[in-house]
Amino acid sequence: MNAEYHMLHYLYEFEVMLPQQLADLLNYSTKTVYNKLGQLRQRGKVRSVDASMYKRGVKAFYLSTNEAKNVAKSRNELYLFKESEWGMPPGDLLNTILANQFFCDLIKVCRPIPGAGLIEWIGSRTFMAENIKDQKGIPIIKGYTDFRNKEQRRDVFLNILIGKESLRVVRDMLIMHYEAIQQMFPSESSRVLLLFLCLNERSVNNVLELASDLVEDSRFPFIAAVQAQTLFSKGVLAPVWKSRDKQISLLDMPYKNMEVVQDEKLLGKRKVKKFPYPDPDGLGVIR
Repeated sequence: MNAEYHMLHYLYEFEVMLPQQLADLLNYSTKTVYNKLGQLRQRGKVRSVDASMYKRGVKAFYLSTNEAKNVAKSRNELYLFKESEWGMPPGDLLNTILANQFFCDLIKVCRPIPGAGLIEWIGSRTFMAENIKDQKGIPIIKGYTDFRNKEQRRDVFLNILIGKESLRVVRDMLIMHYEAIQQMFPSESSRVLLLFLCLNERSVNNVLELASDLVEDSRFPFIAAVQAQTLFSKGVLAPVWKSRDKQISLLDMPYKNMEVVQDEKLLGKRKVKKFPYPDPDGLGVIR
């Protein structure tokens, strides 16, 4: 499978991405990926949207309706496909970009560290598929990753709070995530990380206030929150996450002991097959 195939599938799974984010995943230069996105846009496979609310002068990319259907078909997920969802970029554009940036920053910072990185990264599309297929009642979240740091494994669930949620809504989110994590990790749920990336400090405080009442249950996942601007300015591994009465790093959070994973199995550590040149139309897309 070549890089174009992966690029289209990443745009399906993670909905909308910046060229730099795709470059981090594919381990290519931003210029190379941007040029490829330009070719895909000319062929009607992707569309661009202004993302200046994230950073001035930046464009984000998402799949065209037809290409989204092609990818859904290749994943046996046509039952999920809704044409109305792909005619325009996601309504929560900024939230999606911020969530994707967290995982891409983690990939990038781990690249020079042997045995550190992401084995997998799952977006909301997969959670949606699991909900409908198995009726598990898993809440839709912005992402999950199996994050490794040598012999340490951390199961990380990430969600975004924009600051308009009431305390009741945030409490319901915490409980829904707790119940879902209990289903997926019945014997180790207290070592699962439930992280909230917040657009303002009010949301951070709401999470911590509610979590303090819930974590008396020893099975409750580890909860931490941070303001997005703080995390991205200081670095994704900086000790800026707030949990209870202290600030910690992602590397200070609970983990499970596992065997060290070879770098070639970690996202962004090895380039996938080079972009085809010349570039025949449709190469790499499963129909």
